[in-house]
Amino acid sequence: MHDTREIETQDKPKPKRKALIPFALKIIIAHIIVALLILIPLGIHENRQAQRDWNAFKVHWEAKGEIFELKKLIPPQLPDEQNFAEAPIIAELFDKSKTPQIESLEIYGFPAFKENPRALDFHQAEQRQALGGGRGQLKDYFEDGKDLSKIDAAKRLLEAYQPYSSIFDQLTNASRRAGASYPIDYENPIFFTLSFPHLRGIQTAAKSFKLRSLAHLQLQQNQACVEDLITIFRLAGMAGSEPLVISHLVEITLYNLGVPPIWQLLKSRQLNQAQLFQILQSLEKINLAERFHQSIRNERASFLSYIDAMLEGKPLQADLRKEPVFFFIEMLGMQDSFFYRNKINYSLFIQEHFINTAPPPIKIDINALNRTEADLATLNRVRFIRWNPYTKLIQGVAGFKGITQTSLATATRINLARIAIALELHRIEHGTYPKTLAPLSPHYLKSLPLDLVTDNPLHYRIKTDGTPIIYSVGLNQIDEGGLLKKDHELGDWVWQYTLPEDFNSTQWRE
Repeated sequence: MHDTREIETQDKPKPKRKALIPFALKIIIAHIIVALLILIPLGIHENRQAQRDWNAFKVHWEAKGEIFELKKLIPPQLPDEQNFAEAPIIAELFDKSKTPQIESLEIYGFPAFKENPRALDFHQAEQRQALGGGRGQLKDYFEDGKDLSKIDAAKRLLEAYQPYSSIFDQLTNASRRAGASYPIDYENPIFFTLSFPHLRGIQTAAKSFKLRSLAHLQLQQNQACVEDLITIFRLAGMAGSEPLVISHLVEITLYNLGVPPIWQLLKSRQLNQAQLFQILQSLEKINLAERFHQSIRNERASFLSYIDAMLEGKPLQADLRKEPVFFFIEMLGMQDSFFYRNKINYSLFIQEHFINTAPPPIKIDINALNRTEADLATLNRVRFIRWNPYTKLIQGVAGFKGITQTSLATATRINLARIAIALELHRIEHGTYPKTLAPLSPHYLKSLPLDLVTDNPLHYRIKTDGTPIIYSVGLNQIDEGGLLKKDHELGDWVWQYTLPEDFNSTQWRE
């Protein structure tokens, strides 16, 4: 007998699996072809439309005076005899075969100097820093500084610098030149990866001039102190002469080196009118807001140049086309659209948040600045999607907010110093400080600086101890009566010579 189960199994037709698989593939391939037939023309149209939109955007803003091409922002070349960068002491910074003379001024290379100067009295140091006098003292730079008097520390510092007097003289003379145009390769499409050796050298020089000025101040060698301070401000101007963000940051750093000694000179009342006018004239030439906007415009133009290099298919060391997200954009045939839309969004975001096209004096829109993070988050979303390919290249601009705030705080500090010098000139001439700031202009100042945050007059009053206090309301735009805070985003930005009786260093740090 046969097993009926075996017969049933033999008679039952097998499923045609092999026939179904090719059919499924055909369906998928057909859908892909249809999708490509739809998406490719759409991609071509979108590429062309994005290019037209970029051209229209560019024409619109260029009519308002904006510049998007890097070659139009490159500073003109100066004659060698007028060019700070061509002074031998500076030119050698670009020669890799030589050890620059400026490196000899690095104080931590001197015998008996220590690399991490500390404040011997932490609370006293906090008070000095809060008042604007800087942290620590000259004696803190010496290994045996604890036993040194201020006078001895100043003498020893000047003795240490004495063998390098010729370097100081070369730097002083070079800083008097008309301007600076450095050998920078602006045509490099990855411009932001270049090195700028002159900036470190100028910083080292400025720090040395500051220490020497403080030593002169301590020994009441007032004219020498003033000349060193003015050289610091000139070096700052030379560092920031190229419209680069990194150059602007170094420029800010150097101005912040020079302001604390001014505070100490005014507090000690040891300068005469002629010396005060010398410093004031040097400060009057500074326009940090204009320098800031120049650097941001150049940064934008250099980044747009980098995007253009990718659009043209040039091989680049730092190439966004190697990122995974770009593979999907290429599949859709929308790579040109990706770059042009990002150029529009990047340029517009910078325009609205960091560049003010208002006529001089150039100002910064604090409200737009404070919206930076929120606006970036909104821009990165497309309806319910939490990612927008057309804002992929904008993420780096978030760092511009901190640069803007630092630039604004430094510009305010310089304006407060200008007013403080004018107040001291008034006191010398009339015996007292004025009741308002009005008498300072035009006798001492061409015009009274306004609060750069609110565009209103700076606050001023005479304290009960007879000393002046001048302040800006700071980034929070709230008048807190001259409240001191270490964080420049909090409290007011203050210039005063004595701390309030209720000053608390813990609260100041919060």
